[in-house]
Amino acid sequence: MSFEQEWAAHKAAGEKSARMRLDGAKGPGGGSNADLTVHDDELGRIGNMAFELHGRVKKKADDARSETHAAAIYLLNEGGFDDLSDALLKVNDNWNTQVTTLKNGFGLISNHLDFTRKAHAKDERDIVLGMENPSKITKYFHNDSDTKRT
Repeated sequence: MSFEQEWAAHKAAGEKSARMRLDGAKGPGGGSNADLTVHDDELGRIGNMAFELHGRVKKKADDARSETHAAAIYLLNEGGFDDLSDALLKVNDNWNTQVTTLKNGFGLISNHLDFTRKAHAKDERDIVLGMENPSKITKYFHNDSDTKRT
C-alpha cells in the first residue's frame, strides 16, 4: 500500500469517526450522554433562587441582629447586667460576621451562574461560527484528496 493510499484510508476513517460523533450529539435538552450538560433555564432558576435567598436571609438576619443589639443595650442601661450585655454584643458581632459570610456566598453563587450562562452562550456561538467557517487545516484535509504528492 502506498503512502497516499494509507493516508487516504486514515483520513477517511477520521472523517467518518468525526461525523459519527457529530451526528450522535444532541442539542440542549436532547438527552445525550455528554459529561457536561448546561441548561440555561436551570442555571437561571438556581441563580434566582440564590438571589431571593440572599434577600430573605438579609431581612431575617437584620431583624435578629437588631433585636439582639436592642436587648444588649437595654441590659447595659439597666445596670447590673454588664457581663450579660457584653456577651450579647459579642454574639451580635459574631452573628453579623457569619450572616455577612453567608450572604456573600449566595451572591457568589448567583454571580457565578450568571457568568456561566454568558460564557456558555459565547462558547456555543464560537462553536457554531467555527463550524460555519472551517479552518485552513480543515480545508487542507478536505482538498488533500485532489492533490497528489510525489
